[in-house]
Amino acid sequence: MVMPMMGFLFFLFIAGIWNAIMLILLSFIKPLRFLRRIVACFVLIPIFSSFVSFCLSWGLSIGLEEIFSSSIGGIGFFGGYLLGLLIGACLGFYISYRISPFKFPNLFSK
Repeated sequence: MVMPMMGFLFFLFIAGIWNAIMLILLSFIKPLRFLRRIVACFVLIPIFSSFVSFCLSWGLSIGLEEIFSSSIGGIGFFGGYLLGLLIGACLGFYISYRISPFKFPNLFSK
């Protein structure tokens, strides 16, 4: 159970980096320059989500296993995983909005 969960976190982290590379490259094309405004949103959300979830799941797992038992540590791992994904996504969205608030581009202006 741990390996697929860690694989998903690794996939989220790589997806954030991949989004950064692709959106930055696409933003050099003149009609797609508005992508520079939303790069932070598509990059920071998966990266923060994966990092916070990784730290919180292992932290709760080790902490609860030391205090209680290994079965409670497993529940703490899963709870930290879900809670970390939610907190990380909210934190990434908040930081990306503070960096560059998204506004819909006016594609019809010259």
